[in-house]
Amino acid sequence: MEFPHQGTKLTTIYPFFGPADSKTLLSIIKLEKFSEPTFPELTSFVHHYFSGKGKQAEEINEIMNTKYFVGFTGILYLPQEKEVFFMDRPKFDMASVVDTDNLVSRIRLNDFRTRVSLDDIET
Repeated sequence: MEFPHQGTKLTTIYPFFGPADSKTLLSIIKLEKFSEPTFPELTSFVHHYFSGKGKQAEEINEIMNTKYFVGFTGILYLPQEKEVFFMDRPKFDMASVVDTDNLVSRIRLNDFRTRVSLDDIET
């Protein structure tokens, strides 16, 4: 299934993997040698197919109305700095939770997609 994303075309596989927790889903995707979708890629995919026609679009509508898709983008809020960071393809700890220490170390390396200052956001 092809869909437009930021001026290019991406392809997703069908049928979809899951349901599973994020860490298990990531393991399955990597085992099959695919790349996990980031939240922006997932948003482009859903936007392209949601409310469409055909079996695949109907399944996407069903998933969006009853379950969810997983986008692999970590979000780290730092209240002291009043900033939020968005980092694609986060690592997971043994409990299948996003590894916060890894996200913090990635910030130190400037390895993040977006930084949002809460001072710049209207209440």
